[in-house]
Amino acid sequence: MSCISACCRLFVLGVCITALGIFQAVAVAAPAQQPNAIIGLLEAGEYDAARDELRRFLAGRKDTSLHIAHLEGLIARHKGEDAKAVEIFRFILSRQPNFTPSRIELAKTLASEGHFDSASYQLRIIELSSDDPEVRRQATSFGSAIRDQKPLSFSGYFSILPSTNVNRGTGNKTITIGGAKFVINDEGRQQSGVGVAAGGSFRRGFALGDQRQILWSGAVDTKKYQDRQFDETTLSTSVAIAQKLRGFNAEIGLTADHQWRGWQPYMLRYGVFANTAYKLMPLNTLSFGGSLRRQEYDDRFAYRDGWIARGSIAFHHAYTPTLSMMLSANVTAERTTLNHLDHNDLQGQFQINKNWAGGLMTNFFAKAETHHYLGPFPGTTITRNDTLWSLGMTASHRDFSYHGFRPEISYQYTKQISNISFYDYDTHDIGIYLTRNF
Repeated sequence: MSCISACCRLFVLGVCITALGIFQAVAVAAPAQQPNAIIGLLEAGEYDAARDELRRFLAGRKDTSLHIAHLEGLIARHKGEDAKAVEIFRFILSRQPNFTPSRIELAKTLASEGHFDSASYQLRIIELSSDDPEVRRQATSFGSAIRDQKPLSFSGYFSILPSTNVNRGTGNKTITIGGAKFVINDEGRQQSGVGVAAGGSFRRGFALGDQRQILWSGAVDTKKYQDRQFDETTLSTSVAIAQKLRGFNAEIGLTADHQWRGWQPYMLRYGVFANTAYKLMPLNTLSFGGSLRRQEYDDRFAYRDGWIARGSIAFHHAYTPTLSMMLSANVTAERTTLNHLDHNDLQGQFQINKNWAGGLMTNFFAKAETHHYLGPFPGTTITRNDTLWSLGMTASHRDFSYHGFRPEISYQYTKQISNISFYDYDTHDIGIYLTRNF
């Protein structure tokens, strides 16, 4: 990195942190009406006097210890002891996750240390949950400035994937089609196994002004099982133009992915997509998305050539800085060369996210799907209809990492019921992930 580039980065980062300083006027160590004398004593380096003044000002309050701890974090920052300050602010949030002043200072400290992803995460919590519009606006502005400081980002993961039904096969031994009974072979029946997965992704932004940019992203994901027929690798990429307006974000672009199964070419898919997100009011976000893609399969599966269209809508609400929920609905239409493979799908999902005192982060979700096929299933006059239910959760800890990789564990139970019993199945899936952002 050249000296000029480094200086520019430091200059912009300094401007961002200075801009975020308005938070000090909104939420500092004590309530908004606290005497300016405490801030003056802190800036003058008279730390004991600042402590005494704060104790006098908060005398008799139940939350005195919380604000005193916050002041200790500010003192550590003023002394240049950023690592200690981060530890103090994280401790406060582990005990009182809704204490926005410490979350603000934690974001500022992480950014000044160059931990942009962690700072952005804290700012997103503030942006989604603060009741103060000025605080939300500043969090959004500072978050954008941080992203501009890191136009190129990478992430990688490794995971272990135990499953009771790797191939989503049926548990039935026989099925009846058109009055005739058929025995299902081992390949079509439920098979358990343990797989490993690894992958990585990148994202690169090219600014076209203050409110517009080109976004280029790509990813590689691979899964490996003992039986290689279940192995899967996918390469994907997209390029889009993203536009920001007041309370509204939108992007439109091109996307493509190539998939291999059993280490043999399986499918090429490409097309267009668009996404929008709009802030309805404080704490609420409504988003829409859609895509239309051409699908071209390997010659062995050419009968599946065609197109697939998807649309989605999602509503996100933040109850507090540490508790939020999301409702979403998705529709899918796929068309091939065979009517009995053409289908229309509808999916609904409910999700709740919680950051617990102590650092535990959890996500619980439930979803339901219907798959309606358009042509009669071969050998019958019946059109296939599936209903799928799924429940699951993920859990991770904010303060746990291994060489920069954050561990996460997931569990999901899925059950599908079909009027063609060959497609009945259920499965328990566990994921153990190590993820890192670069």
